[in-house]
Amino acid sequence: MILTLIISVVIVSIMYYLFEIRQWGFNSYDVGILFLLVIPTLLTAFLLSMLIGAACDKEYKEYEKIELVCLNDNINPAGSFFVGCGQIGSELKYFYYHKTIDGGKKNDNISADSTTIFEDENTKPFLIKKQPQFKSHIANWFAINMSEDKNILHIPKNSINTNYTLNNE
Repeated sequence: MILTLIISVVIVSIMYYLFEIRQWGFNSYDVGILFLLVIPTLLTAFLLSMLIGAACDKEYKEYEKIELVCLNDNINPAGSFFVGCGQIGSELKYFYYHKTIDGGKKNDNISADSTTIFEDENTKPFLIKKQPQFKSHIANWFAINMSEDKNILHIPKNSINTNYTLNNE
């Protein structure tokens, strides 16, 4: 992405220099033409960087490990209703408290869609946050990484309550 922006700045600088060579200076017509050339150049660089980023291989690297004090989900549905119209729906999130550096506790949440849960023999639950990075270092110069972070929750065995209920009314 950085290199594509640098190329865009170079192109705009060349266009500015060409306008200055004319010795007439800028008038409103020249500014309009320059604007019409700069915006498509920047948009093209941005779209090209996104396409390159989508095509490049990525790997997820751990950037944070958090010890959890407690963990809960928002499994209860929520919604709104106003003058005959309404909706029911909510995104499933995991809410947790973790210790801060100064000894306090802080509330935070993560999306369930980007989280994988492992039940293992550990006694203290923890969260690992992973960030996508390009496998190729050259891609960092040309591409925009649009992938989301991934979360991995490690919780003690038998922490997940299973319930199979069929209501056949």
